[in-house]
Amino acid sequence: MAETQIASKISLRDLIKAGVHFGHRKRFWHPSYKNYLFGVRNGLHIINLDETKRGLIQATHFCKTLAANNKTVLFVCTKSAGSDAVKLEADRCGMPYVNHRWLGGLLSNYETVLRSVNKLKDYEEKSKPESLSRMTKKEGMRLLTKFSKLQANLSGVRNMNTLPSALFVIDAGYHKIAIKEANKIGIQVIAVVDSNTSTEGIDVLIPGNDDSSHSISVYLRYIADAILIGKANPNAVDGTKDNASPKD
Repeated sequence: MAETQIASKISLRDLIKAGVHFGHRKRFWHPSYKNYLFGVRNGLHIINLDETKRGLIQATHFCKTLAANNKTVLFVCTKSAGSDAVKLEADRCGMPYVNHRWLGGLLSNYETVLRSVNKLKDYEEKSKPESLSRMTKKEGMRLLTKFSKLQANLSGVRNMNTLPSALFVIDAGYHKIAIKEANKIGIQVIAVVDSNTSTEGIDVLIPGNDDSSHSISVYLRYIADAILIGKANPNAVDGTKDNASPKD
């Protein structure tokens, strides 16, 4: 599918309906964001939806190309407004996700994380009824507590056997540690950025409201759809390489 065909699926009406254009109060704006603003209304910055659509076109095209080349995009949104939606859409398109808490070193110290994932799988086996029946009640409760904690933090990345090629982040400010890790080791970052947040460290920037659950669901749906298209039609995707800069 050509980039123009992806663009036709991104509706300004959907973006407006979801409140994507509502930024933060004027006094909280970040100066690096000035090129993405349309104006001010009732003390709120209004985000330029033409810029939002441009960012979404670039992001969906890039994610589609990665998926067509069998690369991984890690979805990241630990905010309560989007934690359920990020799991839903990441599962739908077969990509890993983080929706509970970003673990420091998830990217930069991935071997340690893999060991924790293996421990999670071990606890999963031990938490089955037949295994629990052989433990004392105290031992079983201790095991289930450890299992529950690991499951919350790692269930979304348990099948991510290699580092991702890109991060798709909802709210760059909230997840600045994840972005810093990705920047440090050369993983490209696609991010939804609101008017109160710096635009630095982002390879593909989607300006938009990052607090509304409706807005978050829209971004996630478009990206997941693009990944599914890329997986289904690898031969229809152009030759864009995984390490080509999305900014080009």
